[in-house]
Amino acid sequence: MTWHTMHDWKIVFDNKYADHFTLMTNDEYVSIICLKTQFGDFSPIIFKLTDATAKLMNQPHFVESITISLDKVITIEFNDFFGF
Repeated sequence: MTWHTMHDWKIVFDNKYADHFTLMTNDEYVSIICLKTQFGDFSPIIFKLTDATAKLMNQPHFVESITISLDKVITIEFNDFFGF
């Protein structure tokens, strides 16, 4: 799954998780919201994006890893322990 966001940033993750997440944005922040409600209180993944930088503001417990590359691609790996 690939989402295209502001300043030409792309957020990429495995397609098998596509039905579990949605994207919300404003002028400088991107929030990835988990739609799954069966396991506790999921907090969003939040990035502050500019033309030159991506700053991770919040990484919830269901995220295994986040990679931010110089070519403006953010890759998210989720932890399957949480039942996705």
